[in-house]
Amino acid sequence: MHVTIRKTLCALVTFAAGFSLVVAPARAGILDGLGAVGAGSSSSAPTNFPELMQTHRGLNFGGAGVPYAYGAVGAHSASILNPGNQVDQLIAQVQGGNITLAIITIGDNDYINVAGNIASGALAGPTLAAYQAQVAANIAAAVNAVRAEGAYVVLGGFADILHSPAAAGILADPIAAERLATALADGRTLVSDFALANGVPFIDFYALQKEIYENGSAQIGGVDLILGGYDADPHYFFEDPYHAGILVRGAITNLYIEAINEGYGTSIPLLSDLEILALGGLENEYVAETFAQTYAYPNYVSIPEPTTLVLSGMGLAMIAIRSLRRTRRRR
Repeated sequence: MHVTIRKTLCALVTFAAGFSLVVAPARAGILDGLGAVGAGSSSSAPTNFPELMQTHRGLNFGGAGVPYAYGAVGAHSASILNPGNQVDQLIAQVQGGNITLAIITIGDNDYINVAGNIASGALAGPTLAAYQAQVAANIAAAVNAVRAEGAYVVLGGFADILHSPAAAGILADPIAAERLATALADGRTLVSDFALANGVPFIDFYALQKEIYENGSAQIGGVDLILGGYDADPHYFFEDPYHAGILVRGAITNLYIEAINEGYGTSIPLLSDLEILALGGLENEYVAETFAQTYAYPNYVSIPEPTTLVLSGMGLAMIAIRSLRRTRRRR
């Protein structure tokens, strides 16, 4: 009787452990090489997150010039999948053993391209739903293609473009603003749900930007960010109608680091507020560490829970353990 129980216990423990490895594979080598695709990871900008993660935290995006950052200005979820484009380029490096962790962030331009039509009501109903589903499907295809080659993935969602300077006219019209806000929220949910259902850490840039603009204030190192308009002055949230300023890019970098740490068990230090201010030459204005006190980075990073199958396997193993203990007590 005891031999049967022991065999059953071993089988169940092996079952649970095997599925745990599927959901949470070994951490060794995860930071050996990092790559990025999307619109906001272009290697042509020295202060985008791959460059900051490499120069300030020693993470390997391929060395000088961050060659494994394949992002391109204007990219959208379909263009990154074109033959020979960003996803294919990244996969080639994964297959060559150069990239072990891929960061995929895309979707802003998909919604920027149709924001006016959504706001006017010209793109609505089933047609809008189909467009949103296609964007989410494109993003899923990119993630799945990279993971199929054995790389880990962090997925960054798109931003709240309603609160970008480029959408100021839409924001000023309550009906138009509501249409775009609803579409962005629904599109974000599609991508987030995919990530959580497939075991991929997800960064909710939409939620963070929306909260900052609804609160009407944000500080980094005690220095107020200017939320209205845009300017090359580093105090501004936006440096042009579409792109975040240098201080905000520092905070964005921390969100990527937070997602890697939480999702894959690493311990990369976040950039301090003082380091972020120094990116814009504002270190002399530093007062204290303030940004994370109001907008804590973990609040905008979603990490999937173990799958039901794994939990079931673990539960069966615990039942077998309790059964074995009861049998021993009856002896």
